[in-house]
Amino acid sequence: MIRKFNYTNRLKIKRTDLRVSVVQDNGTPSLEADFLVDQYPELPADAAVYIEAYHRTKFDRFSFGTVGRLLPPDNRTLKSFSSADMQDIRFRVKVVDESETHGQILALAEGVSAVSDDERNANRLSLLGVDPVDLGNRIWELDLENDEIPWLLVNSNIPDIQILLQRDDMFFCSVYPAIVRQILEYILFYCDEDYTSEPEEDEDSTYWQYRWLCFGKNLSGEKWPKKHNADVTIRKEWIESCVEHFCRKQRVLQKTSALLGG
Repeated sequence: MIRKFNYTNRLKIKRTDLRVSVVQDNGTPSLEADFLVDQYPELPADAAVYIEAYHRTKFDRFSFGTVGRLLPPDNRTLKSFSSADMQDIRFRVKVVDESETHGQILALAEGVSAVSDDERNANRLSLLGVDPVDLGNRIWELDLENDEIPWLLVNSNIPDIQILLQRDDMFFCSVYPAIVRQILEYILFYCDEDYTSEPEEDEDSTYWQYRWLCFGKNLSGEKWPKKHNADVTIRKEWIESCVEHFCRKQRVLQKTSALLGG
């Protein structure tokens, strides 16, 4: 058993690469967390990932698998904490090399505050608006003709559609990768304007198409190909790389396997 940690030469995990929330399951608080480990390629795949909850003398620790295979534990109940602690609870995330007797901390985030479960889910894809409308027998479609932002239209005839959007991981895992692909395909293949030739990379650009290209670049680690200079295959490969990295960062395979009992 590892009883000490060595903090020498550790990386600092950015808060933007973490999202931790406390969810209520029949009145019992439990932990949910997303950690974008792909942002830290220097971390070894077999390094262990831990998330610790603490408040004053209270402490719970959870093993989230390894860098190469993030795997949330089945039981994430915050058993050491009362409902009165929830407002002040904090979290730390550790990536630990456990190959030696004393574990070495490779990366660390301290004092992470929890966001609400609704906020955590509502901000999964901040470049996309959501609007319930009557879609007949369809569940969802995209409106890409808006000047301000693309919109995900969902069928308002489905009872509790907003709850489905905010809390249903199967809907997210099934729909959102397709949304990423459709939007990037629209920009690189079907949009009348060429947004791939903007002179500077600006995620705050007034053009949502350009902000999505920046989003794709952040996902894949590669700049987008030029719309008119790159051939069809190169553009398709870049889009598929963006979708693959989106699924990896959102742990789509792991979440779906868990939902299906795998």
